[in-house]
Amino acid sequence: DVTQQKEEELQLRLRESVITNSNDAIVITEPDLENACHKAIYYNEAFLRLSGYDPAEIIANPTSMLVGEKTDLGAIQKISYAVAHWMHEQVEIIVYRKNGEQFWASLEVVPVPDAKGEFTHAISVFRDISARKKAEAEREVLIRELTDSNTDLKQFTFITSHNLRAPHSNLMGILELVDPDVIQDAETLELLNKFKESTVLLNQTINDLLDVLVIK
Repeated sequence: DVTQQKEEELQLRLRESVITNSNDAIVITEPDLENACHKAIYYNEAFLRLSGYDPAEIIANPTSMLVGEKTDLGAIQKISYAVAHWMHEQVEIIVYRKNGEQFWASLEVVPVPDAKGEFTHAISVFRDISARKKAEAEREVLIRELTDSNTDLKQFTFITSHNLRAPHSNLMGILELVDPDVIQDAETLELLNKFKESTVLLNQTINDLLDVLVIK
């Protein structure tokens, strides 16, 4: 009865198909005791496209091939330590293609045990996250610009409030000193009333303006 064997073969083919056709760059490594490193025993087409290297160039330690000037060496050390000690690890770093082009990548390392539970291989998954990093950087710039704009508006609101309210308060003070009961001239009294109405309207306009500035 080879039913179980056939089922296992099917599962293996399905898993192989997933890795082969994945858009993520995948590398499988195993320990190279002679050279004290991990050598690549498998890499999918996505890794070749991502890195730009030819199959013949991917001999050992494929992670180090992508290291460049702006690569965080501390993150690379974390990955190397995880691989050496069969630990799961994930970092986001700047890496380089063969042609020197840099890009942001998410690098995840997953140890793989055999049927006995002993770790024998490590799977490294690379994902180009340049678009997300660019969007995050643009968002940070926008946040800084909005913060600066809000600060300027607050300062403008304070200046406007001070510069407009001071002369308005002076006008109100002068009006308080004028006693309309002692004014005999009807025309002068009418002008005084109009002046009071205009001063009240000015006060309302200032309040509305400041409300708008605060909302902005």
